[in-house]
Amino acid sequence: MYMPKRTYETTAQALRHVPEDLARIRIRCPNTECATSFPPDWLKKIPPIHPVRPDVGPGVWVPTAQKVECPNCKKSLMFPLPVEEEKAEYSLFGDEAYRSIDDLELLTYSLVGTNSVRLAEVEEAVREFKAELCPSKSPDSWHLHMKEIWPEHARRRHPIFKDWDQDFVKDFTSRFFALVRNFDEAFVVNNITANYHKSKGNKQRKIEKREVRQQAYSLLLLKIIGDCTKVGIKPFLYLTRKKTAKQIV
Repeated sequence: MYMPKRTYETTAQALRHVPEDLARIRIRCPNTECATSFPPDWLKKIPPIHPVRPDVGPGVWVPTAQKVECPNCKKSLMFPLPVEEEKAEYSLFGDEAYRSIDDLELLTYSLVGTNSVRLAEVEEAVREFKAELCPSKSPDSWHLHMKEIWPEHARRRHPIFKDWDQDFVKDFTSRFFALVRNFDEAFVVNNITANYHKSKGNKQRKIEKREVRQQAYSLLLLKIIGDCTKVGIKPFLYLTRKKTAKQIV
């Protein structure tokens, strides 16, 4: 993946936080007259570093070091990047949701999934569950979305959920959560939720929403990538966008 120079220059640096294990890392300047100990500038904006597949043959070229500069003597050195053996691939599927509660805005990001070799089992279990709810329609032709199920006014407009009363919805919710809990330890759920007070002006509200979204999203990705790297998992992340699944990693 390559990013045009203009795109890189106009793209804002969204990261605001560093995981504790990274924040503890120190580098010692190789210049014996300096020997300054300093942490890497994790939040510095740098061009993206991506693995590159060769035009021919198997394998991939993976960056193993990044150039850094001593803040004292300005000497450049190469800082080694962590490289782990790949033991499994996970497919994680995500979405975002918003709710307004008085003067508060609530947002949440969720990414759930499993080992890619086990994904078909999870998909089949969900299909069977949906087939029991609506035997007359193919389970692949409709979706379970709480935004369309929980509010009564939304159910009334849906061709399948319109006949569901509140008691049925509560029973469905309990059974669906039980299904998710019954998946084995290979099934993972990642979630982050944030809330903030809404300003009165539309322009300021848009700025606040963008800032909170960036921070929440970045923190969730940092956690997932960090947790996966520690155990040798290569994550593939997919976010729902305009009714299509967009792969982001």
